[in-house]
Amino acid sequence: MVMGNGPEQLASALGDNVTTSTYRQTFIKLLTDFGHIQSYFVAQFLEDEEIEDFSRHCETFAENIKQLLPNESITPKMHFLVSHLPEFARHHKTLGLISEQPLESLNAIMNKLECHFSAIRDGEQHMKLILQQFYIRCMISLK
Repeated sequence: MVMGNGPEQLASALGDNVTTSTYRQTFIKLLTDFGHIQSYFVAQFLEDEEIEDFSRHCETFAENIKQLLPNESITPKMHFLVSHLPEFARHHKTLGLISEQPLESLNAIMNKLECHFSAIRDGEQHMKLILQQFYIRCMISLK
């Protein structure tokens, strides 16, 4: 939701009056920055250049929070994100392989397949069809 036009959609919930117009632009900027950071949480190893880009996006995000929301306090999670995750990425060469996001994605795929084959009452056949379809999806995505 913080990628593509997601920031604009989320910020539109603030309304249309003059007072919220400045806030809307602030939140669009911060959510866009956050979307850049989120894009590095993929289930793969990162190249050194990607890690440096991630680090720069974290710095930009932190600077924009300070500039755009100077009276807001920084939560421990936000501090960890902008101060410690870049070093973690440099050390481990990944972010997404240790996050829950890939597992959540896998769970969503399996749930869709479960629904797709819900008419199959034979439990063994049901699982076989789900696993075959999952295998096909994996093979297609590898090519």
